[in-house]
Amino acid sequence: MVTQKFTAANDELRLTGSDGNDSKIGFQLVGLTTGTFVAEASNDGGTTWVAMAMYPIAGGAAVASITADGFVYVLAGGMALVRFRASALSSGTPTGYALPVLV
Repeated sequence: MVTQKFTAANDELRLTGSDGNDSKIGFQLVGLTTGTFVAEASNDGGTTWVAMAMYPIAGGAAVASITADGFVYVLAGGMALVRFRASALSSGTPTGYALPVLV
């Protein structure tokens, strides 16, 4: 598991992706007061990042960002790098937890 304390906008929790076709990375955010988090992937060493859909663990439609504490996952198969980034962080010092899972 990877843990990251977020203190400012653009702070990130970065993981190496997996070569498994059905790999998932779970991300839990705890302690967010005001902010927005996105998931992004890169296959060129982190030069270019592309937005990833996040899926609530509890079910429901994919989301582009999260603005409250929660637990989501991304489909990371074939991605070299995956990050969860604070695209905005106005208040609070949330902690993110991420765990890659091969299914």
